[in-house]
Amino acid sequence: MRVILLGLLITLPALACPDLQGFYKTCTSSTGAMSPVSNLTISQTGNAYTFSSEVSVDFIADGVTRISEQGQFKTSQKYFCENNTLVGISKISMNGMPMGEFRMDVTKAGNILSTEMTGTLFGNNVYDTQTCE
Repeated sequence: MRVILLGLLITLPALACPDLQGFYKTCTSSTGAMSPVSNLTISQTGNAYTFSSEVSVDFIADGVTRISEQGQFKTSQKYFCENNTLVGISKISMNGMPMGEFRMDVTKAGNILSTEMTGTLFGNNVYDTQTCE
């Protein structure tokens, strides 16, 4: 019983979801690979996030893979929390052929939101950091 409780005490902080809530006036990309964003608002309830700017996108950081299909495109996405970071894993395919795979790590330090994206698109490596203030 003590071993189980100790395991939970060690594991729970590692799974803690970061508090990303806030309003960010501008978001800029280090390489230009990610589009600029203005007036980003993030709301959060536990492990559920809503990112709102021109459109709203919901993320549930529960580790469940969700698949969506639009025409010939298929996307699988999974979000979870790790070491006070919101992590997203996305895979994109077209007509069953892999097109890309990305990892997104979102963190907040003070009033600065940082999103690091790594992965591949059409066989090319992609690396970018978007900073929101």
